[in-house]
Amino acid sequence: MLSLFERKNNTMTMKCPQCGSEKIADILYGYPGFSPELDKLLDKGKVVLGGCCITDNDPLWRCTECGNDINEETKKRSEL
Repeated sequence: MLSLFERKNNTMTMKCPQCGSEKIADILYGYPGFSPELDKLLDKGKVVLGGCCITDNDPLWRCTECGNDINEETKKRSEL
């Protein structure tokens, strides 16, 4: 099984457990206050919008390569 995190240049890099890509974005929930900074993060694929309906089991990250949603449970399973 792929590890969700990989050490690279003394930093931890998150990897998608489905495809292995390092292109992982934070998911932003709620109604965001749009700004030039948020636009840049969205354009770079560092952040994706998750919508306004929030539950207790929403994913925290999304792979921008394959679209896989990653949450704490996915993270725990990939670290076993």
